[in-house]
Amino acid sequence: MLKFDTDANKIVHFSEWCSLANARAFFESPELVAIRQQAGVEAPEFFYLEQLESGEL
Repeated sequence: MLKFDTDANKIVHFSEWCSLANARAFFESPELVAIRQQAGVEAPEFFYLEQLESGEL
């Protein structure tokens, strides 16, 4: 988990999924949306990334 250097209230979480479709289905599911709403949690901003290459720089 990482945080923004200019805003300690913003964090970045990376997780690996079998597919982008599975990640979207989980994070944007109506059940999870309802849980966030009931808890009074603001909906986060999601960015879905695809790995192009791996290795060391």
